[in-house]
Amino acid sequence: MSPSPIQAFLDRDLIPPLADQDEIRLLCLQPGVTGDKIVCTTQHVKLSTNPQYEALSYVWGSKDMRPITLNSYPWEVRENLFDALINLRHETKPRILWIDAICIKQDDVKERNHQVSRMGTIYSKASKVVAWLGLANEFTVEALGHLEKFEEEEAPKIICSSSLVFKNELAGTEAGHRILEGVRLISLRSYWTRLWIIQELQLASDADIQCGRNCVPWEVFKAFFMDLEPEEPYYPVFSALGEDEKHVSPLSNLIWEAWSRDDSPSVRNSQYLSHLCFSFRKSQCEKAIDKILGLWSLAPVCCQDGVPVDYDLGVDQVLGKIFGHEVGAHDTPSRYLDRDEGVDRLRKLIFESWSHWTELERTWRQVEEDMAAYDLLLTSLDELV
Repeated sequence: MSPSPIQAFLDRDLIPPLADQDEIRLLCLQPGVTGDKIVCTTQHVKLSTNPQYEALSYVWGSKDMRPITLNSYPWEVRENLFDALINLRHETKPRILWIDAICIKQDDVKERNHQVSRMGTIYSKASKVVAWLGLANEFTVEALGHLEKFEEEEAPKIICSSSLVFKNELAGTEAGHRILEGVRLISLRSYWTRLWIIQELQLASDADIQCGRNCVPWEVFKAFFMDLEPEEPYYPVFSALGEDEKHVSPLSNLIWEAWSRDDSPSVRNSQYLSHLCFSFRKSQCEKAIDKILGLWSLAPVCCQDGVPVDYDLGVDQVLGKIFGHEVGAHDTPSRYLDRDEGVDRLRKLIFESWSHWTELERTWRQVEEDMAAYDLLLTSLDELV
């Protein structure tokens, strides 16, 4: 059997290894018009030199492959990435991008460990993060078309413009219904369920969301969503929120978690790695271990030091590192459990159902109450002595 184009490419070593820990690969997407083949090249740069590039945030999606040309040789990418490249490509000038599927050698564990540990820096240093939501339809075109009118305004004015214009001029009209339907369909895109996008958007200094050719600033979309979501009659459109918290939609959860982190440094600094994993436990990824490592860049430095990125480890080994770190560094209920109990509870916390969390929370609360009573007893004995 002849090797696949990708394997043949790797065998020729046409993607040279990174020279040092400061180096990353960038993708140069060559210009083209409709019908032209996708042509790209790669280049190595040092992050310390502050190179100019945009970082792509997207869903890997279907494993159906589409052909492109990379460094003058045949290459294949997944269909969703192919659609993104078609729509991101400029007609007359190259576009410099960082895209994980191409810029990281996915079969090189050592490189992947290092590059994943640097993804926080890669996304925060990008001149812009582009969130690719997929191809457009008639409703998403109208929804993003409405928001595009406000993208040049200063951030404090966004809420009192895009949403107010909608409420005062479009609510209840046919155009208004189509805009709401477009936003609803955008909120249902599989993109929002992907775990990796959480750190990619939250660490971005500037971000756009793009659906087909329509592109609006993430802050504009977020402000519109936050302003309308809590109000009737818009509430059912923007959120799958039911009578209890477990029905929060992925988009709503992402936006409100991002808002709480931005608004409160104390919240941001107190969200240990296990807390982040619990907050986004419903987000999806292809590999179980990425339920943890996909949020690593959002964790405090002490958690990053205590739980380094290592794809050679199994899930329980990583959970063991989290448990050991939290026992040693943080005042959490984990300190009253032995290692096997701690790992088992972390596994349920991150990977299993809400009912398991409710049971776990009750258990930990009881442990804390028992230990508080024990501490009180010790204090009373000390006073008697």
